[in-house]
Amino acid sequence: MTEKHAHEAMENRIRVLEEAVAEAGRLQAALQESEETFRVLAESTPTAVLLYQDNRWIYSNPAAEMITGYGAAEFLGMNFWDIVHPDYRTLIQERGRRRQRGEETVNRYEFKIITKGGGEKWVDLAGASTIIGGRPAGVLSVFDITDRKQAEEELRKSQEKYRLLTETLSDVIFTTDENLRITYINQAVTRLRGYSVEEAMAQSIEDILTPASLETALNSFAEEMRLEADGLLDPDRILTLHLEATCKDGSTVWTETIFKPIRNEEDGFAGVLAVTRDISDRKRTEEALRKSEEKYRLLTESLADVIFTLDENLRTTYLSPSVTRLRGYTLEEAMAQSLEDILTPASLEMARAALAGMGVEARGSHDPHRVCTLELEETCKDGSTVWTESIFSALRDKDNKFVGFQGITRDITERKKATEERERLIAERQKALSEIKVLSGMLPICSYCKKIRNDEGYWEHLENYISDRSGAEFTSGMCPDCSKKFIQKVHELK
Repeated sequence: MTEKHAHEAMENRIRVLEEAVAEAGRLQAALQESEETFRVLAESTPTAVLLYQDNRWIYSNPAAEMITGYGAAEFLGMNFWDIVHPDYRTLIQERGRRRQRGEETVNRYEFKIITKGGGEKWVDLAGASTIIGGRPAGVLSVFDITDRKQAEEELRKSQEKYRLLTETLSDVIFTTDENLRITYINQAVTRLRGYSVEEAMAQSIEDILTPASLETALNSFAEEMRLEADGLLDPDRILTLHLEATCKDGSTVWTETIFKPIRNEEDGFAGVLAVTRDISDRKRTEEALRKSEEKYRLLTESLADVIFTLDENLRTTYLSPSVTRLRGYTLEEAMAQSLEDILTPASLEMARAALAGMGVEARGSHDPHRVCTLELEETCKDGSTVWTESIFSALRDKDNKFVGFQGITRDITERKKATEERERLIAERQKALSEIKVLSGMLPICSYCKKIRNDEGYWEHLENYISDRSGAEFTSGMCPDCSKKFIQKVHELK
C-alpha cells in the first residue's frame, strides 16, 4: 500500500469514528430526552407507575406514594407483592413472575392492596413486560378504584335490598316499554293472578285485562300519548286506573294500578313503571255499599215522610224528594229555604228553643243520644200551612263531634184535625155532663101536663127545659104501654 492509500484509509477510519461518536451523542441525547419525558409523565400522572425486577420494586412515581402511603425509598426495599392484600397475594405473585419471564399472562385485573396505614384499597392494574439492563422486568400502571368499588358495593346492596323488597311485596311491580310490552315483573304476580313470572312476562296487555278494562287502559294510554305528542304531558304525572285482570284459573281480580312514565336520556317517553294492588275486597265492599245506598235512597225517595239533615246553624244539608208532596216546593227550592221560610212564627220560636237545648246536650253536657219530637206548623207553596211531627236527633262525625241534626218529618194535619175534633166533643160532653148534673136537684113538675117550672118561675115543656140545658134533642115516639092503650081506645071507638 502506498503512502497515499494509507493516508486515505486513516482518514476514512477517523471519519467513521467521528460519525460513530456523533451517533452515540445523538442516541444519548435521545435517551436522556426519553427518560425526561417518562419522568415528567410518570411524576405528573395521577396513575401510579411502578417498575419491578427480580421480585423487587425498582421505581415508583409520586402517585404510587399517594395511593399506598409508601415513599420511593421505602418501595426500593420491598417485594412487589408486599403491598398486596393476602386474599390476592398468591395470584399476583404468579402473574408477576410470569410477566418477568416474558410468558403470557393476564395483563389487567382488579385486586385489593394494604396501605402503609393498614387500610384497604381497591386498584385497577395494567401490566406489561420489558427489558431493563438486559434483564426482564415488569412495568405496572395502577389506578385507585376504591371509590368506584364502594359505590358498586352500595349499588349492589341497594339493588339486593330493593330486589328483596319487590319480591316480598304483595303488590305487583312491573315495567313496560313504549309499546306496553312487559320488561320486568316481580314474583307477586303469581300470588295475584296465578301465573309464573315467565308466563306473565310473555303475556300482552290483551292477555292480561278483560275487554272492558282493556278498552279503559288503551283509551287512557292514547290520551297520554296525545298529551306527550303535544308536549303537554307532565313528566311527573301519575295515572291511577281500576282494571279487571284475568287469572290463570279463569277468574278475574279487580286491581288498582298506578302508572308513572319512564323517560330516556333525551327525556322522551320510554315506557311505564307501575304498581298493581288487589282491590277485590274493596270493590266488593264498595258494591255492597252502593247497593245499600241505592236501597236506602229508593226507600227515602218513596217514603211519604220527609228525611232531612241540618248543620249546626240549622241550614238544610239534605232533603228527601217527598218534601214536594208535603209542601209543594221542588227539592231545589226547599233546599234553598231557611228555617224562617219553612215554619210559621210560633213554630219557629218553639223549634229554636228546643234545638238550642238539644245542641248543648249533643256536645256532651247531657245525653248525646237524646231525641226531640216537635209538632210544627210549616208553610206550603200555595200559601196554606201543614201540621207536621218532626223527630230530631244529633248528627255526629267520625270523631263523635256534634255537626248538626238529622230527622224525619211526617204530615199530621189529619191527626191534628181529628185531635181537635175529639177535644171539641170532649168539651161539649163535659159541658153537657155539667148541665145534666144541675138537673139532678129538686125540679117542680106538673103531675098532669108534665111541665117544669124553670128558675124564673115560668112553666115550660119538659123536653124544652132539658134540651136547653143539656144539648139533648128529642124525637117523637110512643112507648109500648101507651101504644097498647092507644090501639085499645081506637077499637073501642069503632
